[in-house]
Parts: sequence; C-alpha cells; structure tokens
Amino acid sequence: MFFATSRLGSRKHPTESYHNPIAEVTDELTHPSRVLFTEEVILGICMVITGLLYAFAQVPGAVVNTAAASRSFVKHSVASFSPAARTEQEQQGMPLIEAAQPMFTALRRAHALESSGDFGPATVAAWNDVLAKIQDLTHQQIATSDRPMPLWILRAEQERAAILESRLQDMLGKAKQAMLQLRREMLTPKEVTILDLPVVDRSVEQAKLAEAIEGQLDIPWSTVAAVLPESQQAEAKSLCQLLDDARANAETIKRLRDVLNFDTWMSTATVASTPEGLRAREATARASRTLEAGDLEAAQSAYEKSLTAWQAAFIAHPEFTRDEQIVRIVDEQIIAYRQVLAELGSVFDESFSLRSLLGNNI
Repeated sequence: MFFATSRLGSRKHPTESYHNPIAEVTDELTHPSRVLFTEEVILGICMVITGLLYAFAQVPGAVVNTAAASRSFVKHSVASFSPAARTEQEQQGMPLIEAAQPMFTALRRAHALESSGDFGPATVAAWNDVLAKIQDLTHQQIATSDRPMPLWILRAEQERAAILESRLQDMLGKAKQAMLQLRREMLTPKEVTILDLPVVDRSVEQAKLAEAIEGQLDIPWSTVAAVLPESQQAEAKSLCQLLDDARANAETIKRLRDVLNFDTWMSTATVASTPEGLRAREATARASRTLEAGDLEAAQSAYEKSLTAWQAAFIAHPEFTRDEQIVRIVDEQIIAYRQVLAELGSVFDESFSLRSLLGNNI
C-alpha cells in the first residue's frame, strides 16, 4: 500500500521537468500511460503473490509442491510484462509474401468476377473483402533485416522525418549554408559550367560528372553537427540519429510496399468497393478494349462514357480525388482520349479535363 500511495501522490503533485526538444519530436511515439499501467499490473500481481505465499505457509507440507508450482507460474506471468520479454515476443515478424496471401486470395476472387462480366453487388462485396484484407495487412508486423515493422507506418515515418528535418534546418541551417558556400568556391570553372547546364542539355558524360559534383555538395546534417561547439553537439547529433532512423524505416517500408504493388491495390480496392467506382472501372476497361480493337470512333465514345463515369464517382466519393493513384489512372485515361481525338482530327472537350472532372477538389 505504501508504494501505491507514493505513486498516487506523485501524480497529484507533478514536478516540472526539463524542457527536452527531442522529446517533443518523438512524444507521439511514446506512451507513458502504458508504462504506468504495466507497473500497476505488476504491483497487483506481487500483492497477490504475497497473499498466496502467506496462505500456503499455513497449510500442511502435502501442498508445498502445489504452492511451489503456483509460485513458478506467477513468476513467469509477471516476467511476461517486462519490456525485455515483450521485445522477444515481438521479434517474430511474418514474411512479407506469407502475410500478403489473404490479400492475394481475395484479389483473385474479385478479378474472377470481373473477368466473367459481373460488375454488380457480388463484385462490390468481393472488392470490399479485398479492402478489408489490405487493411489487415497494414497492421501485420512484417519481418525485415532490422526489426519487424507494420506497413502503415510509412506516412508516419515520412512525417516524422519532415519534422526532424525542419528542426535541424532551424538549428543548423546557417552553418550548413556556410559550409556549402565554401565547397562551391572550391569547384573548378569546368565543374561550375557543368552544374549551370540545363539537365536536358547535358551529355551522358556531363550528366555523370554533374551527379558526382552534386554528391560532393550534399552535406549531411551529421557533418554540420560535428563542427558545432561541444555544448550543442549532443542535441544536434541526437536529432540527426532520429532523422536517419525515420528515413531508414520509411525506405524499408516503401520497398516492402513496392514489392506487393501495395498502393495500387489499395487504390483499386478503394474504388471498386463502391458501386459508382466499380461502374467507372468497368467503363475504363471497355474503353481500353475498343482502343485495342482499333475502332477509333467507338473508342472515342467509350472514353467519353468512361470519363463521365469517373466524374460521377468523384462526385459520390470526394475522397477519391485525394488518392494519387486514382487521379493518375484517370489522367492516363484522359491522355489516351486526347490521342484518339487527335487521330480523328477532333477537338478536345475541356469538360473532360482532369480539373473539370475533379471539380473543386484539385
């Protein structure tokens, strides 16, 4: 009871803590409430153990073995709450392809329905199942060469990296600019001339040389931090390490998602899991078939119906306009439609431009 009372007292009278800017950057990734909860659970279990030990001390020796077994069980239960034990359990990530099997199975069912010409409620339901499997996959711990990570953290790590980059820019921006200026002054006239050349005008050899020069001018934040006064280095180096970690995590997750073509399937399922989106998807497939058949007039009509269907889908589901993959698919449809019109000698109707289709959402 003394420990419980002490903890309660510390909550009622918190003391001011030292302002740590690094903690502000990563406070969204820490969960003090979980630590307190774990401590309280362990305290409760310890109190139960004390009661059990007292009770068993009063009983005959015939039950001592049972008491020993009980103590052993409780000991292992308490150990399971420790951070080290939790880390050991979480180190078992699932292989990427194995984790993605439910998604692939659901995709095959949805594609089979579309291949049979079914674009009705059954196919919408199938795509909803695909979307559910994709969402489950985002939370699955995936094995990597470093440590298990879920696919959903890509954007979180990218945002964390952007915040850290901004903090380092505020702290080291002037010093980095001074170092960059010194390096520029050390370039030869030939190197300066190559850098000043527009990218499209560079030869293959010049392009390689320009890439090497730009590499020399790319100064890592850690290099800038190393020249700070010793009193400022610790904080700057810590921020650099956090930035490196965030970038490495984002790169790893992006690579895993690219292997699965994850973003494309997520966008496809998002569209096809709605009746309006599935109709637009059906119209897009029909337009592509007419173009492959070489019937330009039929292709023109099919593309116009396809783009009209997409416009209806955007109106019914404004969130589609914020999905880069969906917008890219529609933009490709518009490009193909423009090419068909050019071959027919017809004028493009601006009502089918991407801006018009997306309305006020672009």
